[in-house]
Amino acid sequence: MYLSVVSVSNTTAGSDLGRFPRFRQVDPERVILSPDSIHSSEQTHLLTRLTTPGYRLIRPITLQVETLRDGSVLVGDYEFDLYGVGETLHDALADYESMLIDQYQDLRGDETRIGKHLTKQLLRLRATIIEV
Repeated sequence: MYLSVVSVSNTTAGSDLGRFPRFRQVDPERVILSPDSIHSSEQTHLLTRLTTPGYRLIRPITLQVETLRDGSVLVGDYEFDLYGVGETLHDALADYESMLIDQYQDLRGDETRIGKHLTKQLLRLRATIIEV
């Protein structure tokens, strides 16, 4: 089984590929994590609040948590196809939140120019995140 991670920014993907040698870059928008890099079974974490000032969750997000063989933690969701990595769960959650907020801001800023798929993604994000 492969965990497919999409919606990867080029800068994040490049830095993660250097830190995690078992990541293989398939194309600029897709990274595959090979099964031999996963150390423990999948767990879940319910993200119930954001730490980024000016943003709040309307509803929780269920995240899958994987511990990699090098001890790093990878968290991701199936709804938005985003992920975060870090040396600890706390770091991985902070990275995930950064990706989530970045995607929300990017899609909102380009709302008049994005296609149907990304418009649906923005609608899902708006049903999950509110600016305060």
